[in-house]
Amino acid sequence: MDFASELQENLFPQVDELLLKARKASAVFTQYSQEMVDKIVYTVVRAAIAHSSEFAKLAVEETRMGLFEDKILKNIVASEFLYSQIKDKKTVGIIRELKDEQMVEVAEPVGVIAALTPVTNPTSTVIYKSIISLKTRNAIVFSPHLMSSKCVAYTAEILYKAALEAGAPEGCIGWLKRNSKLRKQTNYLLHHKEVDLVFATGGTTMVRVAYSTGKPAIGVGSGNTPVYVHKSCNVKSTAMDICISKTFDYGTECPSEQTIVTDKEIYDSLLLEFKRLNCHICTKNETEKLIPVVIDPDTGAMNYRYVGKSAFVIAKAAGFSVPSDTKILICEVNSNDKSNPLLKEKLMPVLAFLAADSESDALSKCLLVNHSGGTGHTAGIFANNEEVISNFQNLINAGRIIINQPTSLGGLGGFYNNLPTTLSFGCGTGGGNSTTENVNIYNLLNIKRSPKRQTSPMWFKIPNQIYFNPGSISVLKTMSAHNVFIVTSKTMEKSGILKSVIENLPSDINVKVFSEIEPEPSLDIIHSCLTQIGDFEPDLFIALGGGSVIDAAKAIRLFYECPEVKVEDLSVNFLDFRKRVVKFPVLGRTKLVAIPTTSGTGSEVSPVCVISDRKDSLKISLFDYTLAPDIAIIDSELVKDLPLKSTADTAIDAFTHAIEAFVSIFSSDYTDALCLQAIKLINEYLPKVLQFPNNLEIRQKLHNAASMAGMAFSNASVGINHALAHALGAMYKIPHGRANAVFLLSTIDFNSGIPRKFMPFSNYKEYIAPEKYAQIAQMLGCTGTDIKELISNLKEKVNDLLKKSGLPVRVSELGIKLDDYLASIPDLINKASNDLSLRTNPRIPIIEELEVILRNAY
Repeated sequence: MDFASELQENLFPQVDELLLKARKASAVFTQYSQEMVDKIVYTVVRAAIAHSSEFAKLAVEETRMGLFEDKILKNIVASEFLYSQIKDKKTVGIIRELKDEQMVEVAEPVGVIAALTPVTNPTSTVIYKSIISLKTRNAIVFSPHLMSSKCVAYTAEILYKAALEAGAPEGCIGWLKRNSKLRKQTNYLLHHKEVDLVFATGGTTMVRVAYSTGKPAIGVGSGNTPVYVHKSCNVKSTAMDICISKTFDYGTECPSEQTIVTDKEIYDSLLLEFKRLNCHICTKNETEKLIPVVIDPDTGAMNYRYVGKSAFVIAKAAGFSVPSDTKILICEVNSNDKSNPLLKEKLMPVLAFLAADSESDALSKCLLVNHSGGTGHTAGIFANNEEVISNFQNLINAGRIIINQPTSLGGLGGFYNNLPTTLSFGCGTGGGNSTTENVNIYNLLNIKRSPKRQTSPMWFKIPNQIYFNPGSISVLKTMSAHNVFIVTSKTMEKSGILKSVIENLPSDINVKVFSEIEPEPSLDIIHSCLTQIGDFEPDLFIALGGGSVIDAAKAIRLFYECPEVKVEDLSVNFLDFRKRVVKFPVLGRTKLVAIPTTSGTGSEVSPVCVISDRKDSLKISLFDYTLAPDIAIIDSELVKDLPLKSTADTAIDAFTHAIEAFVSIFSSDYTDALCLQAIKLINEYLPKVLQFPNNLEIRQKLHNAASMAGMAFSNASVGINHALAHALGAMYKIPHGRANAVFLLSTIDFNSGIPRKFMPFSNYKEYIAPEKYAQIAQMLGCTGTDIKELISNLKEKVNDLLKKSGLPVRVSELGIKLDDYLASIPDLINKASNDLSLRTNPRIPIIEELEVILRNAY
């Protein structure tokens, strides 16, 4: 018969009534203040202390386990010690403020708790569980072990009355009474719909039942504590602590020592000290007689008839005699006998005792015990060697690793240490439990976390120095360096610009040149350059050229200063720069001066470098502010001979930088100002440069605008337009500026609409991309009655600029055939959707939307 059928045939109205009262109590309890709760807890603690001797007497009489004097102490630990730890703890409303995280934690009761109590610690467990339940505003209903039902009921009743007198809601503590159907009632209780949490302390069987209910459960497993006594310990202190612990309530505490593993160097002296303290060292014959008494031959587990009995009684049952004041029966176990029954849990004053040849041998033997039924519970070590202690901690699977203390009282917490005082010991997954904690008030709370929206600190980082205007290259005369390494291209060498740069350097500086950089520099070229550096030991790098040259110089400097760094370790994508996985090395041995000879990439002021891995046909993007040049020189004399086509291509790249940075979710007042000015300058001066290419003043305006746009996107990033341009350019070998141009109108359209998906970012509180496009339009002199009309007029402005500059407006103008283009759309989507540029676009494009944009752009 399954359990569901059993429930239907055995309805227990008295259990239903208890739980109905508990449910009402838990509802009323939610309205109580911290002050009201603390008053109730204080009153109940006082009652527990006042009746501790009476509770102890009843427990010993009914269970016939343990020692009266120690059960008094247990009851006091479960009340006074526990109260000392929790009295000032908040359990109502906001219980913790995490100022750095801008978050609060709010307590909510779990509701109605069904609690199982063990026969070994019946009254102290009721005290402990009642107090932590009341402190957390929960109602609790106890189900006792049949052998301790009377003392549990009496204890619960006394505490309940005290709680009611202090103002607690009726039904806050309930209990099942002794009767012939107690087991079935317990099952009914645990599975009842009104129970929110099962809190089981007891044997393995009851813990399994708790976890099988399908309800949230705190089930704490059995123990089998191994204790390593290292040769560095104080033998006398160790022996006394173990005696205190193993005799405490005649060994019924599950964290108590079960097996002692000691170094051979102190084996005899430790045994002698135990003997001096009135422990009995069993002979081999006595040990053989003891085994079937301590460990039940039929079950292979400890014999519950002798749990909590004195050493005298156990020895008598085994057929040999010891003095009545004998503390512990110590059984020497053959170190190679891994299956000896005495290595199991024994909740009685009986100890297995093993010798170890070395530290590793001792750890191995402790592990054997640890995995013989007590994994995850408790372990102990006595040592004055921190390395040994550390090794033990790292190896043993235990929720409590008690150091130089009695493990039973140490495990209880609050006595020898600052562990939370408990009568329920979590064993984690090793023991099949949900926690390794000393179960405490926080395990009986649903803790709600309320984080405030955090506005992330933003930044604005640019090179330390930027020099501009025609002839600003002369600033090189002031450079303080010994060895200068110039990274450039053959074009710069042939044009005479390289010569001009060298002539402007101080005459006493050593100069070496690498002029093999080509468009889209490869890793092979980078490594070739590093080889050329050899033992030159530069303290200054100069990058002279377009974006490819400057990007190459950034990588060369990085790998020169940090030869151990691998490019693949740094080229990891990220969602948020501040939380990315990789960490770049800090550079500082050298400086980098960037001198751009095109007006567009912005690489001279950016923290980005792009290099190619031709072997795997990949483009590798590295991003970190440590890559940014230290000095940028923006001199229009160096771009006066730039071909008009290249001038237009690179300028539109800068124009796109500025537009996308302006609507980026990372935009700021600092970047916005640069974006608007860059857009204005490019719109005004690009046509003029194309008309008057030798006019240095006009060239300087465009050159400045490109760097301003570079500074903007270096801090605000770009967006969907660049993601699409990167994909198209890589696939069809289209110059970057032209690839940007053909998507500008489509991406303005896309970002101007109401997004299907918004890009999440804490600082971006409203979708303002349309308003920002309208702002650009107004700045460029467009008029309109609303945002929609202004954006339409902006697109006309952009279209006009592209046509005046001789740039394509649509993909079809690039000479790509329609059939080829349509066939490549899936690959383009794949490349674009993985592009970092999308991370800061204000609108997340889903796959279908990317396809629509790509089709519309043709």
